[in-house]
Amino acid sequence: MNFLTPPFIGRRLHSLLLGGLVLFLSCQSDPIVFNPPGGYEYKTKSFPLNNETSETVQGELHTGTSPRLYSGILSNGDIVSTLIRLIPEVLDSHQVCSSDSVSKVNFKINSKTQLAVEDTNLLIDADAITINLISLNEIWDEDVVLDSLNLAIISASMDASTLIPDSLISITNQSLEIQLLNYDSGILSKFCGTEEKLGVIVSYITSEDDPVRFIEFYSSNSSEVGLGPRLSLEYTVEEEASRNYSRYLINQVFWSDELMGTLNSGPYYVEDSLSGYWGTFYALSLDLGNQIITNPPLVYDSITVQTDIIFAGQNSTLLTIKLDLNPEIINDIDSISFLILNAVAFISDLDPAGDNWNVETNPDSTEGNSTYNEGELFNDYGVDNCPDEWETGDADIPCDSTLTLSIYNPTGTEGNNNLDEDEGEQWWDWGIDGCPDSLETGLDENPCLEGGSLNPDYLEGMDLNGDNYKPDPHNDNYGSDNLTGTEGNEKWDSGEHFFDWGSDGLHHTLLGYSDADSTEGNNIYDIGEVWWDYGTDGCEDEFESGIESHCLSTENPVYPGTEGNNEFDGALEFEDCGIDNICNGENGDDPNDNYNLDPNNDNYNSSDNPTGTELNFKFDEGEYWFDWGLDGIQDSLEAFQALSDIPIEQYDINYIFDLSMGELLSAPDLITDTVSLWISKIERIDNSNSMEIEVSVQSNVALKGLQFQLSHIPFTKVDTTLETYTPSIAQLGENKLFEDFTLLPKRNYSDEELDEQLLIEYSNDLSTFLDFDSLNLFLENEEYIFSHEYSNLVFYIDITTTDIHEDGMWVYVTHEDDSGEDKILISKKVTSLSDSVEIAIGHILRDYQSGSITSYNGLKLKTDGNLYNYSKLSIKNNLRIDVMYSQ
Repeated sequence: MNFLTPPFIGRRLHSLLLGGLVLFLSCQSDPIVFNPPGGYEYKTKSFPLNNETSETVQGELHTGTSPRLYSGILSNGDIVSTLIRLIPEVLDSHQVCSSDSVSKVNFKINSKTQLAVEDTNLLIDADAITINLISLNEIWDEDVVLDSLNLAIISASMDASTLIPDSLISITNQSLEIQLLNYDSGILSKFCGTEEKLGVIVSYITSEDDPVRFIEFYSSNSSEVGLGPRLSLEYTVEEEASRNYSRYLINQVFWSDELMGTLNSGPYYVEDSLSGYWGTFYALSLDLGNQIITNPPLVYDSITVQTDIIFAGQNSTLLTIKLDLNPEIINDIDSISFLILNAVAFISDLDPAGDNWNVETNPDSTEGNSTYNEGELFNDYGVDNCPDEWETGDADIPCDSTLTLSIYNPTGTEGNNNLDEDEGEQWWDWGIDGCPDSLETGLDENPCLEGGSLNPDYLEGMDLNGDNYKPDPHNDNYGSDNLTGTEGNEKWDSGEHFFDWGSDGLHHTLLGYSDADSTEGNNIYDIGEVWWDYGTDGCEDEFESGIESHCLSTENPVYPGTEGNNEFDGALEFEDCGIDNICNGENGDDPNDNYNLDPNNDNYNSSDNPTGTELNFKFDEGEYWFDWGLDGIQDSLEAFQALSDIPIEQYDINYIFDLSMGELLSAPDLITDTVSLWISKIERIDNSNSMEIEVSVQSNVALKGLQFQLSHIPFTKVDTTLETYTPSIAQLGENKLFEDFTLLPKRNYSDEELDEQLLIEYSNDLSTFLDFDSLNLFLENEEYIFSHEYSNLVFYIDITTTDIHEDGMWVYVTHEDDSGEDKILISKKVTSLSDSVEIAIGHILRDYQSGSITSYNGLKLKTDGNLYNYSKLSIKNNLRIDVMYSQ
């Protein structure tokens, strides 16, 4: 068997040499000097665990404050349930406790475990869920340490209760919801007072063959409060609220002056009282079929009104507005205060913007000067003045606005330089050389035979260009379809290279002696020794040659190949013939599938068509432009632009009309050299609920129209109404609404059980204190410069007593500060497949050295409840800290 050659070893084991060999070959008393390329001198030193001063300690905490809850059968066989208790003194401050009626009181419990697909297809056994509403004899808080006595009390409460019927339990994708009001109509009074301390217990006992053995819920201590238990309510409360009422509704508007009556249409208005534009009137002749503007405001961009409605010097009534008093408040009001707001006048002028060119009077203006001026609008269609969609590609008839002759086709698939596989375009999985095996020559100059003639030397299975897709050239990778494969099977196989350093995985130079069990140097692989999981050929896929057991010294240049990889690898793998797979010139070709964005080939492109004039963002001689001047607005639209508006004198008058009066006439002192607008008459019609308002105008210039808003001061009334609320709450202010527990007693370990054990376990509050020989003295030297990457805490896992969930387990390296609190220095996720762990701690050592962390007093390894709560990590006592440093 060919073993790996030196270039491969140097490349592939770089990290092992730095992060492994350097550490394995280090010694506390005599540091090993390591000189990697670059001229830097590094030393390594290893500090073994002091077993006398290191220990496992058990704290006083339990799982009450965990962010997770459990119901079902745990991985270790323990049966657990979830208790969720609502805190009545918190809910008592919520308005639901004084509500007039309640129609829903639900507990909603969100799960991390998926319970159903699309809320209907259950993934769990619904019959295995039981929920009890229990009355607790004692007040439980989350700091309680559960023991057998506690559980006996809770069990007695369960026995005294009845089960909540399945019909009141809803299971959705990732939640349970319990309808408590339908179970107990008086449940809210029990929650709001202190009459009872109520809680629900969720149990899930299923069969051994059920794929879901336990359900994992979010607790009220989750970092995302909204994921924990929630109380969903629906209730009504009688409330007093101030409400504004419009004093009237618009019934009708019409022209008042006889001259106005001759107009084709108008006036127009907004009648929607809920709109901010309500009461806006448009005195314009727009030839619209409906007077009501349904989507306010009116947009003037394309309105070309030629008709004048006001002539210069006119003083007359403009329009009459008929109003209906609001019947809801007609008996509560005695007057109405009217205002005119947001008034705008539109001048009648041949050139409202004053930008038309005149050689004598306005020579600097640009509109109508018959010359293109930089900034004027133009059609950037190129010198053919033809947009792409009209282009024909025919020099004699280059443009066809009817689209009859146009060959523009942005949806065509032939010639679009894209593989349209989903639409049916064919491609051949021949690799980036675009050549099938049967035509390959293996030559650099002519790798593929042209004309379709087969290579006479080709035999079935040959790959002369060496480009066939082979992710595993030697077919030795372990997998579900290759159970006899040895590469990547995570176990040592005879023939795989290993380091014969003994079952502790350490070279004898580290400890100064060989392993006591005689496993070091015995030429036999022993569990614990480092090996390369490359299979019995000793060769990684990238270096496999395809010839059995033969490894290349450098990476295979065509690995893994592109021919036959079921992926599209570029233009040589297909002919861009479109979805009919028929190219131009072939019989039966359909020209309708030809991709063509520029039939006349005049689109500008800096690289492909720099002389193109269409879409080059500049005016070219011959292109059509709009001689509207630099504002880009033609005269017929200029009157309706903001810059052309002329001010209106509105005579800031608040027209107060007493409803008991017949009419109110108003005639302000008019200013003659401007446009004036005012309410000239307010009249209540025959003591009915209808009113009419006349608005008058005087103007010193001719106008094409006006716009204004009739406003008033609304009536405010305090009403008493029943308001319905549907909150879903997890806390009120800073106070949680729930406390919750997983019902499993804490196991208290004896000193004998913890003796010489290094354990980390969240559920029973076990953490491990670590002390390392002479590390404190080493850190006092301020001249050492530590490598972060290659200074590691290294430990090995006792897999016989470790039980880590498939989700993994967080391990935190902590330091106890002067106040006695654990400060997290670094975290590491340990998986269920791990047998050893390295944690880079160079930066931590630097912080100890610099004093940013108080003086070294050992390290502590602990975990928390953010992952599966019942994982257990057992560590072998051969921990060490390996340090790479320089001076």
